[in-house]
Amino acid sequence: NFGNCREGKHFALPIGTIQPQGPSNTTRLKAIPNQPFALRIHASAGSAFSETDRIRVVNTDVIRGVCGEFGTSHQANELADQACWPTCVLTAQSGPPSLERANATALWEPLLFTVSSGIFDVCWCGNGVEGCDSDSDFLIKVAQVSVAGV
Repeated sequence: NFGNCREGKHFALPIGTIQPQGPSNTTRLKAIPNQPFALRIHASAGSAFSETDRIRVVNTDVIRGVCGEFGTSHQANELADQACWPTCVLTAQSGPPSLERANATALWEPLLFTVSSGIFDVCWCGNGVEGCDSDSDFLIKVAQVSVAGV
């Protein structure tokens, strides 16, 4: 009779482990204005990244530090479309990651901030879920980047 399951002792039979899929934790990075940097995130055990994964870099003040909030689906204006160091290339901000270590690591490189200082959250959309085009598709915070320097 399942109706009597009201106390913790009624749930004492282990039936398995729940293992969340996706990134393993939030990475903290420091970036120097106008200098390219790489964003590398690692998958939790048993997870793998995909070429359809996407990120959005958003000023933490815009989304109040919570990925999935209004404004999450748009890249920060302070993130450059191209990086010139020493030659100019398009940045990886809206494209697919490079995959490493049997897809256990995702790399977006180069990225570049044009602002002199700020704090930015990096929100992740896994495996092209729902097209990775709405705020609610980018629910997982995978990094926080502090921009400061010369």
